[in-house]
Amino acid sequence: MDDVCPGCAEIGTVQWLAEACAHVCCACATIVDEAPLDALDADADAPRRPPTRPLNEPRRWPLAYDRTQARVESDRRHYAQIRAMMQGACLRLGWEHAATPARALFERAHASRPERTRTRWGAGATALAAACLYAVLREEDRIVDVAAVAAATDQPLAAVVHACGVLSRMPKLPRVRVNDPGLYWRRYAAYLEAEPPPPLAQVCHSLPWAHVCRHTEQLYRLCTQYEWAGLDAQPFAYAMVMHGIEGTLQRTLPVRALAEAAPPIMTEAQGDEWLVGPPHGSVASVLARYAELHKMLAVHVQRLPWVEARPVSKKERDRTRHHAPGTPRSVSRADVARYMTDAVQMAPASANTRGLGWTHLFGRTERPTRVTRGPTPPRPPSPTMAARLGLSASQIEALSESQVDACLFETDELASYLRTPDEQARWERLKGWDVPSAVPPRPIETRPFKRPRIAHEKAHLTQPLDLAQQTDSAADWDE
Repeated sequence: MDDVCPGCAEIGTVQWLAEACAHVCCACATIVDEAPLDALDADADAPRRPPTRPLNEPRRWPLAYDRTQARVESDRRHYAQIRAMMQGACLRLGWEHAATPARALFERAHASRPERTRTRWGAGATALAAACLYAVLREEDRIVDVAAVAAATDQPLAAVVHACGVLSRMPKLPRVRVNDPGLYWRRYAAYLEAEPPPPLAQVCHSLPWAHVCRHTEQLYRLCTQYEWAGLDAQPFAYAMVMHGIEGTLQRTLPVRALAEAAPPIMTEAQGDEWLVGPPHGSVASVLARYAELHKMLAVHVQRLPWVEARPVSKKERDRTRHHAPGTPRSVSRADVARYMTDAVQMAPASANTRGLGWTHLFGRTERPTRVTRGPTPPRPPSPTMAARLGLSASQIEALSESQVDACLFETDELASYLRTPDEQARWERLKGWDVPSAVPPRPIETRPFKRPRIAHEKAHLTQPLDLAQQTDSAADWDE
């Protein structure tokens, strides 16, 4: 039998097809030589022709290529599949231009993966491609979360999140933030502006939301210096908006009522935003993130020079009397709300976190319990104030009030405790009252007190009568 097909005149396309029990052309499906109906198999005398089309199957590659060529062909096919997947995901999300930089980033990341040859492709590679697409979109400040990219690429969310972590650990590759509050705080600000909760109903008409967004964005830029990999982004973003509102108003708000008004994140796309992640967090998580942000802002507020130089109230002086010298002054919620804008703007460009994350620095962590295997050695007694000053008991008794104040307080420290000008003027008059003066003071001419004068002039009304000296005048009337 000739190898030329009579239908299409192709050479080498005629093969034996067991299902049809005949020689069939693979190109035009023409039956070349029909076998008898009772034939069970091909003619034993007919020569076996090498297959042509099955060479496209992966099992047949070693028949046509060697090891190096087979790997090159495999890479070419897998790259084509991943490029098609990334292009389709970009079309779904609406950012077609991001496919080219995402493919370039994937080629760099895939080439630097220290993995074995058999695991170079598969679910890990496709998840890494989705992570590269997410990294490129976040570098362009696109509002898209990991769940949206995972849905667009048809990959499991957990695999894409894991691939984002792998991509962040690779050297000379962009850092990817999976739980990014920067994706959600604009949604929350827009929601509170459209539907203000009861805590904001009184001040909503006078609240400039443009300033709230600007302060929240500055606070977010400051928080990016820390690591929050294990925190949910949605309650973190809402806590940032709460601090942004307080910083704009420069006053504190009822925190729990504002946290209970937190809306669930909207899952539909709005404009160029793709946030399809499920809502996470609760009121407790919002309050926890708010407390951590307050602790972080308090550290930056304490560094402001005008906050450090503010007058000390008597309550604060009594509360901090036992503090060691050099201890930074504590600030309240009202102080943080008043000076938050200045603290965020004057914060250092890079925070010295020393490898610790957000929870280690500002989270509510339990104090480590010290394991003692024996009796605890007694601590050495702390030196007394007399030992610090180097004075004995007799010397302390001989000190005047001014000298005692000079030992206990800094120069003019007492003047900083006095706020009003009247108190300061009174303190200036009282300075040196216990120091003996060289010139005796002039006597103060004052009118005598009224009560002793009345007692002296009307003494006859209160003193008892001496009956022995009284004469009985009744005899005069008898005459």
